[in-house]
Amino acid sequence: MATTAQIIERLTTVRDSVRDLLVSSIEETAEQYVDLNTEQMYQGLDGSGQKISPQYKLQEYADMKSQMNSAPGYGTPDLKLTGAFYQGYGVRVEGDDVIKDSDVEYADELFERYGNAIGELDEENHEQYVEGDLAPVFMDKVREITGLT
Repeated sequence: MATTAQIIERLTTVRDSVRDLLVSSIEETAEQYVDLNTEQMYQGLDGSGQKISPQYKLQEYADMKSQMNSAPGYGTPDLKLTGAFYQGYGVRVEGDDVIKDSDVEYADELFERYGNAIGELDEENHEQYVEGDLAPVFMDKVREITGLT
């Protein structure tokens, strides 16, 4: 059993390393974030829960995309043609920013055209990620340092 002084020392360690604990927790759960985000995009939704816009301009392309994936609704982008954008998609922490991006050459164009909200989770997915993925990993790290359960 830890003494009060030991617990205070451990809690001070947690306080001093919260940012590092959070960054490593985000990095460890990046795959879960990406899975939720790409499924959301596949449904044609952005982080505000709205349909990704603008819609496709060419009717022929909208027809083809609707045959490939009807989930978003006719004309609504899902940002998946070959799957390369989704496969190259990832999350990383740089400084104080959480960067969501894909390693495909046209990723910047997609974010410019459809907005940064395509890389954000809607309210339901955000709650699922934070409560189901991020918080448990973060709390395990805190417990490991403090020895508290």
